[in-house]
Amino acid sequence: MKKAKRIIAIALCLFMCVLACPVVSAASTPKIILSNESALPENEVTVDISITGNPGIMAMTFSVVYDKDQFEYVSYSKGFISTPQCKDHSDKGYVIFSVCETSNKTNSGNILSVTFKIKKDAKPGKHTVTIGNHDYEKAGKKIDNCFANSNEEYIVPTVKAGSIYVEGECDQIGHDYGELQITPQPGETQATGQYVCRNDASHIKTVTVKVTVHEHNETKEEIIT
Repeated sequence: MKKAKRIIAIALCLFMCVLACPVVSAASTPKIILSNESALPENEVTVDISITGNPGIMAMTFSVVYDKDQFEYVSYSKGFISTPQCKDHSDKGYVIFSVCETSNKTNSGNILSVTFKIKKDAKPGKHTVTIGNHDYEKAGKKIDNCFANSNEEYIVPTVKAGSIYVEGECDQIGHDYGELQITPQPGETQATGQYVCRNDASHIKTVTVKVTVHEHNETKEEIIT
């Protein structure tokens, strides 16, 4: 019986499990959390993948999914798990990790950490990093056959996605807003104006302006909000 359990676990780690197998719920549902990180383009950044409420897992095989247009996979470092097998699909935007233990591990904390390099032309802002099925191209983020215990039960964790925030110039030196841009229409007493950042034109601050018309059609503008 023990030998049969071992064979099944190894098969899972080698991507040979059958997607159509029924799911058996474990005693409790663990939660996998990916960290939120930030850095400037052309720098490396590391996303930690942790687990809480671990009911006991013997085998796991999953993909770390990211935006390949913004990031390049660099490397990984393991946490409490044994050294995993790693298969890089950088051209498709995911990396597969697979590990099979000799018995259930009930640790909470860092499973592994994945390091990326932010591309030079990466778009500033927040980009999601999450985990998905080991057969990501077919199953996407569905992960109900990616984790199993020594009793041959699949464990279905909840996942809290992480992110990499690509910093722009404004994140380092602050905004430099220019003059208020507003064109009141005749008869208006209130209008919307904008300040555009000189460092990054995509950063716009919108304000509501009270407009007072004086003699000779001169206007006075007073910011309300």
